[in-house]
Amino acid sequence: MIKFKTIGFFLILLILSTDRLFLDTIPAGFPAKAVSYLAVGISLVTAIFFFNRMNKVMRFFFIVFNAYILFLVLDSYQNYNSFFKYPHVFSKVLPLYFTFAIYAISRQGIDDQFRKIPFIILSAFFVQLILVKSHVLSFSAFYTHDRGFPVTSVYLLLIPCLYFFNKLLYTYRQKYLYLFLLTLFFIVFLQHRTVWIATVVSITVSCILFVWKSKMNFSIARIMPSLLLIAIVFFIGFELVILKNPEILDKLETRAMEIFDPTGENTAGWRYDQFISYWPFIEENMLAGLRFEGYELPVQFYVHDTDELRFFDDTGHHFHSFYTDILFYHGLVGFLLMSFPIIYYMRQAFLKNKITLIEAVLLAFICNGFFYGVSYWLPSYFFALLGIGLRFNEMEAEEEP
Repeated sequence: MIKFKTIGFFLILLILSTDRLFLDTIPAGFPAKAVSYLAVGISLVTAIFFFNRMNKVMRFFFIVFNAYILFLVLDSYQNYNSFFKYPHVFSKVLPLYFTFAIYAISRQGIDDQFRKIPFIILSAFFVQLILVKSHVLSFSAFYTHDRGFPVTSVYLLLIPCLYFFNKLLYTYRQKYLYLFLLTLFFIVFLQHRTVWIATVVSITVSCILFVWKSKMNFSIARIMPSLLLIAIVFFIGFELVILKNPEILDKLETRAMEIFDPTGENTAGWRYDQFISYWPFIEENMLAGLRFEGYELPVQFYVHDTDELRFFDDTGHHFHSFYTDILFYHGLVGFLLMSFPIIYYMRQAFLKNKITLIEAVLLAFICNGFFYGVSYWLPSYFFALLGIGLRFNEMEAEEEP
């Protein structure tokens, strides 16, 4: 008989596979959207089947959330004679089913499987890097901003980065220092500034949690030999690479300074212009959003000084911000629905007297979502990991093996 935790682990892998870190290694023509819909369907059935395993708060929230989905279905049928008129509109809230499903089924012990996830992510990254996107490992790709990997894939790389960092704090094993620095290198090299910010926030939260909640003492002396070795390698590399190629340092400095210029001539300025273009519609429909009417609204976002549309009409509006996206389509109602489980999880986690290594990884990652969401939509796997985090909140902290 298949164990529940095996089914849950399969569901997590299915949700992870909806990201391009996994999909880009599959031949063109693969029905990627079908995988997403399959994951949602399985998650809905799982959440219903394991409904009684949710606590009272999550049961109530699950009922409220389904009531909202029913409202969307009826709204779609009444106005368009179709129960599921624009999947794009539904897709903004459906990822919450991942949270409910993973939370409910992981009560059967899937937490033990989490330790495999960072290595699966890292393996998928290197497979794609070697087989598909080896061209990004060059100075020319770095200079020309050819990142190769989309932001969601690099953001996913933050999970192994945090896992190895916390392993280092909890175990002092040198191999985790090297693995942490390896993943950190790629996060920096691939130049997604939003992920840079998320990484800084997550590492800071990890350090705070270790001091505040782990009940352990960290000894820098135990990893000093490794730090000295890394320092030597760094200075040699700096001499051989950076000083002979000052454009690298200039590029990193430019990218970093753009973070503090949200209205400049960069993607941050592009994002700001998009927000300004759509704010009047958000403001007029603040409570419940535009929903299906929003999908049909002509694109409001144009290239500077021209009449060229940023996106094609009749494809929906593609916002580079979780907050703008959810407020435009679903208003404050949708925003509260998507935010409640995150805030509930964080509150419960911070109230625990002691947390484990895996809990620290999850909490640090979920905390940075508020910053990541300023620039991008929160990816599907974020809500799956949130479900695992909710599961851990109902466990007593145990000693790390």
